Amino acid sequence: MMRTGVSTLLLAAAASLAVARAGEAAKPKETKRVPLNPQIAGLGDGGSVRLRTSEPTPTGRGFCQRMPYDPVNRVGLLYGACHNPRSIQQNDVWSFDASTATWTELVKSDPRKMKLKFNKFGVRIPAEGPPRPPSVGHTYGVICFDTGAGKMISLRGGTPGWLRAWPKTRAKAIAKARAAGASEETIRNARRCLPWMFDVKTRSWKLACPPEGDTPNHTRAETCVYDPKHKLTLYWSVDVICQRKGGVFAYDSEKNRWKFSATRGGPASGIESLGCWDPVNERVLYFSGGYTKTRQVKSFDYPTLTWTDLGVKNWPKLEKPHPKRGPYRAFSSNGACLAFDTANEVALIFARLSKEVLVYPFDVRKKEFLAEQKIPWTSKGSIKCYYEPDQNAVILMGGGDLQKTQTWAYRYKRAAEEKEADK
Repeated sequence: MMRTGVSTLLLAAAASLAVARAGEAAKPKETKRVPLNPQIAGLGDGGSVRLRTSEPTPTGRGFCQRMPYDPVNRVGLLYGACHNPRSIQQNDVWSFDASTATWTELVKSDPRKMKLKFNKFGVRIPAEGPPRPPSVGHTYGVICFDTGAGKMISLRGGTPGWLRAWPKTRAKAIAKARAAGASEETIRNARRCLPWMFDVKTRSWKLACPPEGDTPNHTRAETCVYDPKHKLTLYWSVDVICQRKGGVFAYDSEKNRWKFSATRGGPASGIESLGCWDPVNERVLYFSGGYTKTRQVKSFDYPTLTWTDLGVKNWPKLEKPHPKRGPYRAFSSNGACLAFDTANEVALIFARLSKEVLVYPFDVRKKEFLAEQKIPWTSKGSIKCYYEPDQNAVILMGGGDLQKTQTWAYRYKRAAEEKEADK
């Protein structure tokens, strides 16, 4: 009886310890709280402020709507060349820490007229130094952050010229490559090599060359969006690129593989379009771009491979109708950017005018635009932006090509817990 009693006590103690450990394991891990930037903390609903930042800051460049947010390092990432990068090989990479308003140059800009060479798959990379994408314009729309891989993705500068050329110009492209030093073996072994992937911690680029799958040609003036639910970078061709159309390219970084799938319907027309991930409905949100009369908001659902027109009726109007493209405002990377405010569950479009930036909130539940707001922006040139969840604010940056830039913070609405704390 004594042994039985002792065994029972030991079993009970072990069970109690197991329950306690299970309880500890079940507790969510506390995340390190990021300090609030005092310049941003006091912003009320619709408030904005031009931030006092560290120096130096990145120079401006055109047609650039996006700064991917890196949730691992809690920074916004700035990458991309000018609209016309021939004057300077500009493909520097910067990060922005909103909590301290600090810009950090992760990769310096290329020197002028950088010498290039062909790698074994026909991609042009620097002749000296570590691999990196060559300078190419219209870069910002086709970058995103892959949270599964923990790296920034870029779909620019990874395809040999003769593989992305139209059939009638392919011979000329091959002749041009030979003249630039490409060997017959390189031309024979060439394949599409996207994406470029940037690691913030090592400050380095790596070019993924999937051995199989339907890799797209490198692209410009379009948009890619990362789908965190399915851990895929999604890209589709719209109007102008020599690319397979009528479907979506999906990149799985874990498998290093692209897959092309036909879709039901297609994205709204127009180049330099704005797109983002809609976490409320768990799908892509996509606004028609420029150089078209079409004004649509569409969603894309990857599991069903379906594009859906959201039937938006209250598209913002211009003060004066455009002589060729009608009375409604066009949203594109030529002067606009898009960010999704996860705290308030609203998409925010920022459109730069001559002396201000207009803010157009879009309600993804009601499928309509809400009342516009304004930021007293004074700089010319394209703007780019991202939503900073720790600060509950959108960070905006921009300026003319190769000119000094401004950095702003804008808050759509204060978080509910902040308002409760004020009571």
